[in-house]
Amino acid sequence: ELGIASSDAMVPTAAADDVFSRIRRTREANLARAEEVLSSALFTPRVDEAVDAESAAVTVLVATPEGAAAQRSAVIAEDRVGAVVADDTDHFAARESALASVQTQIGRKIKRLLADEQNDVLDLVRRAPGTPVHDEVLPPIADHVGRYVAAVGGELLTAVGAGASFFGGGVGADAADLAALDRCVGDELVAPLRVLLQRALSGDPGSDEVLDRVRAAYREVKGQRVDEAAQTIACASFNAGIEAAHVGQRVRWAVDPVRGCSPDCDDNALEGPVDVGAAFPTGATRPPGHLGCRCLLVPVQQ
Repeated sequence: ELGIASSDAMVPTAAADDVFSRIRRTREANLARAEEVLSSALFTPRVDEAVDAESAAVTVLVATPEGAAAQRSAVIAEDRVGAVVADDTDHFAARESALASVQTQIGRKIKRLLADEQNDVLDLVRRAPGTPVHDEVLPPIADHVGRYVAAVGGELLTAVGAGASFFGGGVGADAADLAALDRCVGDELVAPLRVLLQRALSGDPGSDEVLDRVRAAYREVKGQRVDEAAQTIACASFNAGIEAAHVGQRVRWAVDPVRGCSPDCDDNALEGPVDVGAAFPTGATRPPGHLGCRCLLVPVQQ
């Protein structure tokens, strides 16, 4: 399961509060700079910014040749407790570009399968004798997850391959933890759908109210869950590829310096480099740590 568990704080409370406060300020500054650059007709070739006295100086390079995407150097700020906070804006921008079409295809295929499945479930409910039983309408959970994995399997492998070659090499993609990706599909998409359907399948099977609740369950998943789940599944596949390609090396958990993520992901980022496959403070060995997490696994030499 890709869920994350709570852990003890990695630094004293006062120091941790101070670190996270500076992380938030750094992200706000990054976002303001990004908006300024995007709204300007001319790009500034270099921006130097100093952080507070307890941190090292921060330098952000912006190089935007005509017709090319903005390139930003990594920003490293070392605070008084020794934690390293990295600004990987260029890595995240490149990852977004690499996954854009894959993520879109995952979402489209899932929505198409949901529409077909909805029709099948409604038909089974109408024909069910007496009160419909959840297990009579839906396949076993493993089979249910397998249908969605099969539908997007090509995209998952594409994302794994993209992750394996992202930092160069691409060796080891075939060793990616594909079983974990199956669990990701189950956790982020199929399990929530089955919970909604279990609630919907109650009452008189011939009642329009039951049929309406089934339609509402699929509508909720398609409208509120699929896009975020597709993003999470794509990111999970990408990071699985990075992990497989860097076995025996050390990696760090990178949080998007502009968008940020959860406090748990901040804990993982502050841990610094770990051996590939080793658990970060939350117990996860690689991103994503939760639905909507866009964090990135980065080899320490990058």
